[in-house]
Amino acid sequence: MSKLAGVGVVLLALAPASAAARESAATRADDAAATHTYLLATVSLQETEVRNLAQSKAAIEATAARVAGECPGVLAGAPPAEPELGLISSTSQKSVSPRAVGEEHRESSQRSDLKTELLLTLGDAQREADREAAAAYTRALEPLKWSNPLITVLFHLASTISQTELELPVPNVCADISAWVSSGYKTLNATSKEISHRVGALTKDVIEVIAIGSQEHLKSLPQLLAPYEDASDRALARHSQTLTGELHSLNLTQAAALKQFEAGVGLPAPKPLKKPIHKEKKPAVLARGKTAAGGRFVVRARRQRPSRRAPARACTAQITIEEPSSPTTGLLELFSGGFTGRCLSRSHVEPEPNVHCDAGLLTVEANLLPATRSVRLLLSNRRTITSPAIRVPARLGGPVGLYYQVVRGPSPIPVSLTELDAQGETLAVVKLPPVVECTKHLKKYVRDGIVRLVHEATPQSPAFTIRAESYRELGVPHFELSLERENETLFGETGADAIEQAIEENSERRGTSAFKAQASAGCQPQPYAIIYGLLKAPDDSVLALVSGKLVPLRTLTIPAHLHAGGVLAYGTFSPLPTELVVRDASGATIARENLSGAATEATETCEGEAEG
Repeated sequence: MSKLAGVGVVLLALAPASAAARESAATRADDAAATHTYLLATVSLQETEVRNLAQSKAAIEATAARVAGECPGVLAGAPPAEPELGLISSTSQKSVSPRAVGEEHRESSQRSDLKTELLLTLGDAQREADREAAAAYTRALEPLKWSNPLITVLFHLASTISQTELELPVPNVCADISAWVSSGYKTLNATSKEISHRVGALTKDVIEVIAIGSQEHLKSLPQLLAPYEDASDRALARHSQTLTGELHSLNLTQAAALKQFEAGVGLPAPKPLKKPIHKEKKPAVLARGKTAAGGRFVVRARRQRPSRRAPARACTAQITIEEPSSPTTGLLELFSGGFTGRCLSRSHVEPEPNVHCDAGLLTVEANLLPATRSVRLLLSNRRTITSPAIRVPARLGGPVGLYYQVVRGPSPIPVSLTELDAQGETLAVVKLPPVVECTKHLKKYVRDGIVRLVHEATPQSPAFTIRAESYRELGVPHFELSLERENETLFGETGADAIEQAIEENSERRGTSAFKAQASAGCQPQPYAIIYGLLKAPDDSVLALVSGKLVPLRTLTIPAHLHAGGVLAYGTFSPLPTELVVRDASGATIARENLSGAATEATETCEGEAEG
């Protein structure tokens, strides 16, 4: 399975299950027909792949051996790969210069691009016997449509990925690797850059669609399509799952072939990750329960041993609450499995109540007094829910208590907690923060609430777009500005980190200010920074100090219906700005931000990343 195919699998494994709309009989029939066509096409392709399994494996192994034999030991002198996806660890950043950081990032990215070429080559060898079936599969998926437009987008993107894999030219891996070596591990040739650009564009599209879908309650594709399946379709789906299991051995063959190739060309092994000195035991299960919303949760506790110098309210018990059935609304939550945690102190008990909204569910948490045995949750409709307290014993860092409950939103909302002792007497009443409008779709945009304000390209920066968004979330109005770069990579650019971080940190320290600055920076085609933000007073001005000269940011009126509370100020700069200055209508300076250190660091990092 190639790099793009792997992304396609992830893409089709996830799909948003939005609130079911009223569907007509014709709509459901169309959805059922599309589902049936998809299942037939999938099973047909998989059956062909299984029939050709031995041939495909042999082709992968032979191709890896052939390519390695064409350039034996060519990478013997290559710099060692960094662990963790080629990223440079925070500890190593402290001991190396920004230029060295940029150089390591460039080497890591280029090595990854060349590995992608090899994966494409192996994938092409694997698909040779299945090429006609793969083309038929792509043609079958292309016209399919569902009443849920995002499902349609997901399938069409998967079809695009399959088609792109079939159309990508098979690279001359040895020639491309040799060109990289000849450049001193600094420059990829034109072919490698073109392949990297095409693969990167598709990967970014995939991640963006998944990110959109992750704002919904995610379900697996089989679950999502199940309502449109009849008995024969369900049999097809089960057969497809069986075939998927049989085809898993292809991944193992490709991984082994990749290792064989890397050894043949003399590629140094990645730096080993440091193993923890002591293997931590899994926290003890403290309690299990069921929420009012129907989910089941597990509470785990680990005793913390604070040092002698620890403060009086130091954490004595680390609590983790896992609810596997809870919805996930973000990629980080999706891949972490979703959990919540608290650090409790037996010497200093504060309620610290929290009400959190996630996909239409309200999660209520609070610390409890050691004597609390049960808790009564009061809802805004005067209904109450009584449940036992989660108690942490002394051996795990107690005695302390914890409350955990989940109710469905948006109403009634949780109002307060009443802590009760063993006799049912009230020990304390804890007021909860009010959380309103907790629905699966938290953002409720105003009419025409997303507006493209700017779309530009300059000689020193990639094309970029600045958008304005106005919406309500949990009853609170919000206005945001966002920027998208045409060449933005999946994991960002290290050269951008310093200037963007400096802007972000200064914004946090300022709180509400005359100009809420944001930044997007990068290294290609040269070090640049796009500074933008909301300027509260239209008569004020923002200037950037660039090469000793003050350059004004441009301003743009934001449509009144967005209720922005200011105007957009923005500018593109290369070299990087070393200071931002805000002046009022009279010309008096009302704010300054020193960016000289960040600009120097970002420039040096970009110089390290630069090819040649």
